[in-house]
Amino acid sequence: MRLLRQADIETALPMREAIRLMGLAFQAISAHSVHTAERQVLQTACGHALMMGACCGGDTAPDGVAGIVTKLVTVIPANRDRGLPVSSGLALLVDHENGQPLALLDATALTAWRTAAAAGFATDLLSRPDARCGLMVGSGTQARAQLLAMDSVRNLKKIHVMAQTPDRIRILIDKVQPEVSAQLIAVKSPAENEMAVSEADLITTATTATTPVFSGAAASPGCHVNGIGSFRPDMRELDNALIDRSIVFVESRLTAREEAGELIAGCDSGVTAVDQWREVGEVIAKKARGRENDQQITFYKSVGHSVFDLFAASAIHRRSEALGLGQEWSQ
Repeated sequence: MRLLRQADIETALPMREAIRLMGLAFQAISAHSVHTAERQVLQTACGHALMMGACCGGDTAPDGVAGIVTKLVTVIPANRDRGLPVSSGLALLVDHENGQPLALLDATALTAWRTAAAAGFATDLLSRPDARCGLMVGSGTQARAQLLAMDSVRNLKKIHVMAQTPDRIRILIDKVQPEVSAQLIAVKSPAENEMAVSEADLITTATTATTPVFSGAAASPGCHVNGIGSFRPDMRELDNALIDRSIVFVESRLTAREEAGELIAGCDSGVTAVDQWREVGEVIAKKARGRENDQQITFYKSVGHSVFDLFAASAIHRRSEALGLGQEWSQ
């Protein structure tokens, strides 16, 4: 079995290739061509533990994807004050034919990378090609990968970075600026927050907020929004104003109606309905419309999906074996 850390994961699956691969995963989700287990969310004394899994293999597997993946991730909000990652975990990839373990992956890195790649694919599919200004809301585990994905699919001139803690914004910018071509700019005041929202052609939110992080009324016509952080019915990064103004896109209507706090709240208040949501995989397959004009606001709401984990883990394992990445461990 191969042990794979963050650096191995990112080397084995560069962001642009990860974005392409997540497009195939979106299609598999909508086609129901991969076996998946319903995600389990356990309430713990300090946060939540999430368990999920998927299985695929044989001649019909797309892009050579094969295996069984199972993942355990914890979300502990208090870790932010401890200097520890809010999200941690492990993912196990197993051979689908003989059941033997193939790889143990850092699930924090895997989740951040595949989530950003999926958002990058949705951004490339749905945002205006002439997008030049971005906004990143959040400075935690997901933020770096999300910035890399945004920068990969559009020729952005600048990306504002907004979060609750100024020191964390500066640390993030110092780390990521050498990796992206867009200029990263810290948002320092409430007035700058509103300006950053109104100027943005692309907005990505990746927080653990339970209340909206900005007013949807301030979003400019034609912008594209990725809502990444919330994954429970009681979590909500975006408000009803944004939902009401947007065309909504999801990974799966089935999972979104159970877990997407923004969309559940929108349904309860009558500003949206499940049958109005379009799956990204359906857009790829030309079974649903994507962006229809430059004035529409497109909103991709992600709650995560085990199919993304399987596609990413399978590709990372194959490539890591070819490159000799990671550490071999024998039982």
